[in-house]
Amino acid sequence: MNQREKFNFYTATILLSCLIITPIPIYGRRTLNAWIDFLFTSPTRWLRQNFFPSYQDFDGFFTDSLNYLILLAIAFLLGLLLAFLLEKFAPQLRKYLNALCNLALVYYLAWVFLVYGFSKISGHQFPKISLSNFENARENQDLLFWAWVGSHPHLVLALGWFEISIGLALFYPKSRKIGLSAYTLSLVVIITINAYFGIGVIAFSILLLLAAIHIFFNLREPPSAAQFLEKPLAKSMHLFLILALITLAFFHQKH
Repeated sequence: MNQREKFNFYTATILLSCLIITPIPIYGRRTLNAWIDFLFTSPTRWLRQNFFPSYQDFDGFFTDSLNYLILLAIAFLLGLLLAFLLEKFAPQLRKYLNALCNLALVYYLAWVFLVYGFSKISGHQFPKISLSNFENARENQDLLFWAWVGSHPHLVLALGWFEISIGLALFYPKSRKIGLSAYTLSLVVIITINAYFGIGVIAFSILLLLAAIHIFFNLREPPSAAQFLEKPLAKSMHLFLILALITLAFFHQKH
């Protein structure tokens, strides 16, 4: 394995590790989020108390919080360790594992955009909020932005269908490059808006952006891995996962 292949394999494994243990309030992740709390609360609290004693005690893995950043550091180390062990003890499977990790990242990216796309067209992500609810507009720029977007239903619908189209495009190899390009540009805009208005999920959005960029530059699978993904069983599993992810994303707004 050359240095580039090694770097790509480690990057895919680390990114997947960080994304999998990210606690996000999305239907289908609640049980997993409970396990994340169970497994990582104690080590995160210990690291926080010993390295950041001036901060308050552990209060959950909230978006962009110190706890979440510590959790990402733990995930980074776990991904690094997992990649090292796989490379050392299963080098003959490295190409297949790399292809599967990249495909898992594609599924994850598509699922997230499908979830937020369906949430927009169902009216759950940007509900109508009365501006009279804000006592001080300057201190509620994030909610003001939410209220402004929610007051333009046609814009919300357009954004929702746009994200759904991008998510669906990622599932198919022929449209994946275009989908990843649109995904990357969308995340750049999202991160910029979130940073300007003080909206959360910046760290999570950056992870998605890094994963999209990684996949974009690794679209071509090794011949052996490509042959494996073309087998009938692999194609059947691919179709099953697509339908399962679309179904979960569609019914997300009901939960």
